[in-house]
Amino acid sequence: MKCAHISVLLGLLLLGACGKPVSDKPGLILARSDFKQGVPSPAAMMILRNTGSEWDQETLVAPERKETYQLGKRESDGKTFLKRIDKSGKPEGGPLHFSPATSEEGGWTIVSAADVHDDDVHWIIKKKSRKPKTKTYEMAGGNVFHKCMWFQPTFGEAGILTISANMPYLQIWRGGAGAWEAETLWTAEVGGREQRLRDVEVGDLDGDGQDELVVVTHDLGAIYVLEQTATGFEAQEVHRAAERTFVHEAEIGDLDGDGNLEFYTTPSEPNRFDGSEQAGGIDSYRWNSATSTYDRKPVAILKDRHAKEILVVDQDGDGKSELYAALEAEGLEGENAVVILRRWVWSGSEVAHDLDVSLEGSMCRFLNLGDTNGDGVKEIIASTKNAGIFAAFPKGNAWVSKKLLPGFVSGGFEHATVVMDWDGDGKDELFVASDSQKSLNLFRHVDDKPFLEREELANFAPEAGKNDSYFIWNIMPLPAGK
Repeated sequence: MKCAHISVLLGLLLLGACGKPVSDKPGLILARSDFKQGVPSPAAMMILRNTGSEWDQETLVAPERKETYQLGKRESDGKTFLKRIDKSGKPEGGPLHFSPATSEEGGWTIVSAADVHDDDVHWIIKKKSRKPKTKTYEMAGGNVFHKCMWFQPTFGEAGILTISANMPYLQIWRGGAGAWEAETLWTAEVGGREQRLRDVEVGDLDGDGQDELVVVTHDLGAIYVLEQTATGFEAQEVHRAAERTFVHEAEIGDLDGDGNLEFYTTPSEPNRFDGSEQAGGIDSYRWNSATSTYDRKPVAILKDRHAKEILVVDQDGDGKSELYAALEAEGLEGENAVVILRRWVWSGSEVAHDLDVSLEGSMCRFLNLGDTNGDGVKEIIASTKNAGIFAAFPKGNAWVSKKLLPGFVSGGFEHATVVMDWDGDGKDELFVASDSQKSLNLFRHVDDKPFLEREELANFAPEAGKNDSYFIWNIMPLPAGK
């Protein structure tokens, strides 16, 4: 049974979805992957609600329906085809392809490609073992949520918006503890062997007074703008790469200050983990009312670095956004590892690079804007993989950086971070998935202390004797009382 949200007379407590008291402060939504004995579980998220004295946890998991296929590619157009794998691990039957299911459950199915013959497809074979290259898909709900965020659609009730990978679902979850239900808002064949929704952002991009959604994907770099209508979401594919391309993030802002929002994306070569350089870039998209589409223009072409993380904010309060990027050099470690925090601003009639700040570390996947010490100066807060968390900000005529937390206190491959003035004291707190330390932490500024003070909200260390692991991709606020 769903419980109503009832304000307590003192204004200090609310009843949460399960009827248990929670504070009037925001909760948290974590996009989390779990691995049991090294095997990924279906897509999952965690909801944390503050009760005033502790943080209660709730976990939501997508339905499970694993299917394994051999992968192949048609040379004429690069389209991906599949072949079913039997119980003995061998391929059987003819070419197949993805198809959205038409059943009430929604989701995806695999159907016969009747007009395609075996000889039309290059079936991928592993070089060493000479066995078929296979991939297991979570057909019913994906194997990971890359982002989970509270969303109020134009049509319908609010809920938690999720994007999935492995199979691409844009869904909204409504209800409460023990009674959440997911509705699929949109899905499409967005990639080749990877079918991955990687980021989503919300804003009024065409000036019609109604928010659109930007969705970026792997592994063909497809970018979509989704229009909300009374009968569902209408998608416009505004770009698709000719080669395998990973678009990691979208950001929305107004760099030229004309009152109209643009959006920015971070395409790059597919992820590399061998230390070699990974090229990438940053593109801008602007609504063109004459053609009813979005004009694409490169902001930066990065040959020896790439940006998985960008931030579009108005740091200086002049009414124009700036674009910040964390430029990674994946192969560098130790003293040679430097993340470049680069800024672009509107200059004359174009976006121009005007600032670099060097930070320790080889990787940085989260940038936020906040004022951690309450002095009125907004800081760009960079959460690096293993070198700690930094604040970069203007001081006099230059920009400086300050280490807010050392790497041994907080680190992680993603190092997911969200920044907000949670307790209303005029200083922003950091909520951080410190995956290297197996914990979720709140960090706050305390006068005269060199680093932020730590409060552990949850401990994620595995049980003794188990090799279970997890990965947190993103943290977003949950409105109080939800």
